[in-house]
Amino acid sequence: SESPISQAIGSNKKLRKLWGASRKSGHGKTNAGTQGLDEHVLDSHVNKIMSTMEAQKIEPSIVTFSTLVDIYGRRGNIEKATMYFEMIEKQGLVPNEITYSTLIHALGRKGLLNAAFSVLDKLKQQLKTPPNVHTYTSLIDACGKANKLEKMFEVFALMMEEGVEPNVQTYTSLIDACGKAGDVELALNLFHAMQRANIAPNEVTYTSLLQACTKRKHLDDAFIMFTEASRNLGSSMPKNASLYNELVLAFGKGDEVERAFSVFECMKKIGIEPDSLTLDALLEGAGRANAFEQAIGIFEEMKARGIVPHEDSFRMLVAACGVRGELVSAFMVFSEMKRAGLPLSVAYNSLLEASLQANDIEAALCVFEDMRSAGIEPSSDSYRGLLNAATSDVERFEKARAVLNDCVDEYSESDSSGSESWKGSFTSTSSERVVDGSSQQVVPVSSIPSRRMAKEALVQIFLLFMEMENSGIHADTIAFNCLMDACALAGDSDRALQVLGTMRGKGVKPDTVTYTTFMKACLYDGELKRAFNVLEAMRADGVKPSTTSFSTMIDGCMKLGRLDLAMELYDQMLNVDSIVPDENVFKNLINGCIINQELNKALTVIKWMNEYDISPRSHAVKKLSSLAKSQGKMELAAKLLKIAQALENNENAEDENDTRIPA
Repeated sequence: SESPISQAIGSNKKLRKLWGASRKSGHGKTNAGTQGLDEHVLDSHVNKIMSTMEAQKIEPSIVTFSTLVDIYGRRGNIEKATMYFEMIEKQGLVPNEITYSTLIHALGRKGLLNAAFSVLDKLKQQLKTPPNVHTYTSLIDACGKANKLEKMFEVFALMMEEGVEPNVQTYTSLIDACGKAGDVELALNLFHAMQRANIAPNEVTYTSLLQACTKRKHLDDAFIMFTEASRNLGSSMPKNASLYNELVLAFGKGDEVERAFSVFECMKKIGIEPDSLTLDALLEGAGRANAFEQAIGIFEEMKARGIVPHEDSFRMLVAACGVRGELVSAFMVFSEMKRAGLPLSVAYNSLLEASLQANDIEAALCVFEDMRSAGIEPSSDSYRGLLNAATSDVERFEKARAVLNDCVDEYSESDSSGSESWKGSFTSTSSERVVDGSSQQVVPVSSIPSRRMAKEALVQIFLLFMEMENSGIHADTIAFNCLMDACALAGDSDRALQVLGTMRGKGVKPDTVTYTTFMKACLYDGELKRAFNVLEAMRADGVKPSTTSFSTMIDGCMKLGRLDLAMELYDQMLNVDSIVPDENVFKNLINGCIINQELNKALTVIKWMNEYDISPRSHAVKKLSSLAKSQGKMELAAKLLKIAQALENNENAEDENDTRIPA
């Protein structure tokens, strides 16, 4: 269709050619075509056309002036837009609703709300009719862009009072303003009101809602809107690449990797080429979620497109390989990281962490040694991971420790700062411990193969810890807890006490895990009194014991034949520390009662379990039945056996029938 000025010009070929020149750099529409023109060039074209029209005795019409108001209004030149608006009356013409709406819209875009409302008042006085939906929508949009939400809703209410029905642009302006103001709930309410009014949202409406939900982390709402938009718009989905990038990134960081890939599939379906940001976000999200196949698929696509992943994406991918146990893939990605020019420290530490996640201690130690040979300093996370691996599987660590022989030789003769505190004997000195003044025979550590191996590995673990500190990496609570756990596995409470002292000396605050592990070291070492002292020190230090703390202590007391102390601990747990017992606490209490053949106390423990809606395990009740039988309590034994069978059925069928033992 012809533009208003083309219609005003009529069939004059010279004027048509001149007007066409003013549109040369545009997109085919009068108001859009002038956007790319220099202001002086545009003025020159307009002046020539107006002069030629005057020479040809072609009178400018209201359409001519409305178009000029629109052209300069869109360019933000309010002075000229107003000038042409005022020329209408000078020419003896009367502005129509389109002219008023055009000027209001221009003023609103510049944030000149007072001027826009003044024009609205003039419109009402001169035309004696309510403004149309486009005029009101222009004002609503202007108020929204100026973040004047209260004024915006006043205009909306006035519009409704005057019987002007809102359209899709009206609701979209309201939704966009609320979304940008951070009120996602109000934006969604407006969206639903729009649907109830049978007004179909368009791609701009959905874009505004999706951006609002994404920025405010309303991921469920964002995905619902995305799914609805896909269903309703089909191939007319917004072609806004940045919108999809935002969605992919938000879903990826929100651990919603499946949703991120749904957005990715939609992009491909409607013909939007993913860029490096999209693919990087997908790779990082898939890596974070340990979605190995999807992560590798995106990685291969990035390689095919010549896109190098971001450093964090590489790290997440290597980690996903480690969790999946795909170390071959991890080494392949490691090679790509080096080829991409990433810092070697990043590449090596990522590979080391992947090896540890894959529970491949041998590979981890090989990577560690290779790092040291290449002069690459392992990160604090890598050191902590090795310490944790050493304490969690001492047998495999001991088999693989030959890799660290050079490290051992280097530091065994070292007199560097801090190393003296770790020197001393790592062997068990006694098989007899004193518990509350009474002699308590315990099994010597050296007689337990796994404990003996842990004792031997303890040297390597302390040396590894020393190397970490000497390399300038600050040991935090997690690293010290790994060291404490090594002492516990070796049953070396003296060394554990040294670890606690070193922590305090370095200003590292012990936590619940530290003290609980220290108690475990004391119990493994047969030092029951020391374990109780640790519990008191823990409270004095302002660290609250956990259920695991009490479960560990109760288990140790039972194994050392002190059922009385175990029962006392249960009382402390409830009345001193106000901790709710869990299944492990009760399990250890029942096992202790069975070992000590205390049937009545075991039944008391089961009564306590009933109070917390916790059922005993069937095998424990069977043992109680056998204990009752051995004590000549046949009727009770039969009842316990029947309950044990019911519990066993319950465990097998995962039924929720109440099979608790009656009080």
